[in-house]
Amino acid sequence: MIGRMLVCRAGLGGVLVASSLVVGCAAQDLPEAGGDPTGTATTIQDPELQARVDEVLASIPGGHQVSATEVDYDGLTVTVDPAWSAAKSETSSFASAIACSSGHFCINVRGTAFDFVACKMWDLSNWFGVSPFNNNQTDHVTARAYNQDFSVEVFTNTATSSGSVDVGPWWHFKPC
Repeated sequence: MIGRMLVCRAGLGGVLVASSLVVGCAAQDLPEAGGDPTGTATTIQDPELQARVDEVLASIPGGHQVSATEVDYDGLTVTVDPAWSAAKSETSSFASAIACSSGHFCINVRGTAFDFVACKMWDLSNWFGVSPFNNNQTDHVTARAYNQDFSVEVFTNTATSSGSVDVGPWWHFKPC
């Protein structure tokens, strides 16, 4: 068993219609592999995790949720760590050393991993705290973060390097 999920069985050919009445829902153990062979089960996303994913979508427009924990942009992948909580942020796996593909700039901000690959300006919001990063870009590319009105360059880092940085003053970020 991997975990538990809420499964709702719906009539009408297995279509679950949102309403004030939910019929036939029960917690079930998640199998090692596969899923519901009948095709009539709908997994309901953990509301706290979905709220964190929705926060990413609202703060950086143009993304598409591609899984329970991942938002995909043109040149950026954002992954929300479902095990992260503010109370145990120091022990989260996302708070340790960051693996980052060659040519990418990766940073973990409060349990959310940002993997930048597109060389463009990204507008950010609600970033704060000290965050580990890995600038694994090639050819000594310099990443730069700016304050709200672009008047101050609040972070510069030349590839390749890693460390931690206070992202509180970051409002705009260009990984290259």
